Parts: sequence; structure tokens; C-alpha cells
Amino acid sequence: MPSSEDTVKEFLKVYNDKKYAHYHDPEYMTNQVFCPDSATVKPSVGLSDYGPQFVGSAEVLGLFHQIFTSFPNVLFDPLEGRPWLYSREAPPMVAIEADLTGRHDKKWFDKGHAHYSPPISWIEPDRVQHMSLAACSVFTLTADESRIINWSMYFDRYKMHQQLKTSSGS
Repeated sequence: MPSSEDTVKEFLKVYNDKKYAHYHDPEYMTNQVFCPDSATVKPSVGLSDYGPQFVGSAEVLGLFHQIFTSFPNVLFDPLEGRPWLYSREAPPMVAIEADLTGRHDKKWFDKGHAHYSPPISWIEPDRVQHMSLAACSVFTLTADESRIINWSMYFDRYKMHQQLKTSSGS
């Protein structure tokens, strides 16, 4: 059985490793790295405080499609030399600090969409501006540590907006 560390490393390979067969593959991430929907648990993702929440396999899949389309070279790169934090109690949890980087190529969820999320949704992508943000992720795993139940990522959405907005004032 994989450990919680193995499971998070698989997430990071899908997110970061351009040579990996499943690099930026939303279906693989949702169906093989996250837990499936069940009567007792649904996979979920939360993006920073007061940001959008994605609950259930269909929404998690939609999120990864959006991330990898809007930010095609996005990386969540763990900080070298920083320890990973592990929970001592159930459910198994892992927290890591990282740099969140990437170029904004396509619009984030538009106004009227259930996951519309200012200020990110306000940005008009120009395929030039890059972001580089401090981020922290907390992963909650299944009891056997083989799948992710929840991914919570914390970062400054307003700093992202400042870095990605174009001179047109978006």
C-alpha cells in the first residue's frame, strides 16, 4: 500500500513532471489520485479562504480541466529544504509549502458560473504575465493513505491578480 507521502508525490508528478505520462491529465488526477464518490465521502478541493469549493468527482474533474487550461504551465513546486508536515491522528493529512507559478492563457470561471471567483475571474489573460506565489497545500487522505479526499490550497488571490493583470486594468 502506498504511504501518504507516496500519494502526495503522485499528485505532484501529475501537476509538475512534464515527462510523466499523466502530466496535467485531469482524468487521471481525478480518477486515480483522488478518491471516488461514495455514500460516505466525496473528493473535494478548496482554493484559499473564501475561494471556490469543488465537491464530488465531477466538480474536481472540472477544476483540473480549468486549472490546466487556464494555466497550461502551472507548477506547484514544493520548497526545497522545508519539511512536510504529517498529522498524528486520523484522518491522515500532509501539508507542504510550495511556489505556485505559471502563465495565464485562458479566462478563469466567468461571471455567472457557479465557481466564479474574484479577483481571479476578473483577470483578462494575455499569455504573457506570469505569477509566482507562496502557497501551502493540505492534503487529507483516505484511511489507507492511497487516495486524496481533500486538497486545500492557500495562496494570496489578490497578489495573483496583481501579478497577472494586464496594463488594460483587468
